[in-house]
Amino acid sequence: MNKKHVAGDSNSNEFLSGSLNYLDDIKGVEAIKRRRSLKPAIIMTLVIIGLSGGILVMLGTSNHPIEETTTIDSGNGVSDTQAQLSACIKSAQTNVEVGDPDFYPKLIANYKTQIDCYNRYDSENSSKKELEDKLSSVEVAARDAGISQAAIDAEYNRKAAQIEEEHRRYMAELDAREAREDAESQRRWEQMDAEATQQRAEQAAQQAQYEAQKKAREEAEARAQQEKIAKCNAYRAQYGSKTPQELAESDSEVRGRYDAWQRSIAKGKAATTPSERDKAQQQTYADYSAYMLKLQEKIGYYAQLSSVCD
Repeated sequence: MNKKHVAGDSNSNEFLSGSLNYLDDIKGVEAIKRRRSLKPAIIMTLVIIGLSGGILVMLGTSNHPIEETTTIDSGNGVSDTQAQLSACIKSAQTNVEVGDPDFYPKLIANYKTQIDCYNRYDSENSSKKELEDKLSSVEVAARDAGISQAAIDAEYNRKAAQIEEEHRRYMAELDAREAREDAESQRRWEQMDAEATQQRAEQAAQQAQYEAQKKAREEAEARAQQEKIAKCNAYRAQYGSKTPQELAESDSEVRGRYDAWQRSIAKGKAATTPSERDKAQQQTYADYSAYMLKLQEKIGYYAQLSSVCD
């Protein structure tokens, strides 16, 4: 088969590179879309996923050769507009097979929809002029081939409508995705607010409980202090300022033990025989021990009573 095509054209290489990077550019557009707030005035047309930008094999007539479609390479995409332009161009590109009865209408629609992309995003781009020159040549070739303007317009309108419809669906998908993300963000904020409200309520309840316990403790301490003061006053009224030692020594029980001890001493002195003295000495020791035991007992007793004044 006698097929002619333009090989080694720098624009063809650029188009091939752009075609291979099509999916990356689409992802770049989606990433930018997610990073930016949706502003309808800015985001007009994004390219629709699914359209491939394969290599256009251009065969011309003997008098009017037709070159391959030119595309742009947005690289890493330095801006939102450039990424959208690159994606729009790739969406507009279509493989046109040699021998297709609609070869010229499809090729013209291919060029014109790409030019529409430049008009929308970057009308000063030099690639637009190249496409316009190629479009002019193809339109001449189409007229020479007897292709009607109605067929050309019909294919262009079909192609443009297809791109717009794909763009509409794509934008609707992005809007729905943003709506889901907004709803999820709202749900999370509401959950965080509810948790914060619950936490504040729990903290308030804990604070109230602490304050109530603190108040009860302070009131109990105050009552204990008042009772202690009352007991001290009662102690002072009964015993004055005497020490526990003095109170113990004047206690009747201690005095009784002391008197018994003193009688044993006197009895020992009055004994006339060794046996009487031994017996008196033993009794004296026993009475002394009883006296000291009772004295210590009473000192502890009065010390306990006086502790209310400490």
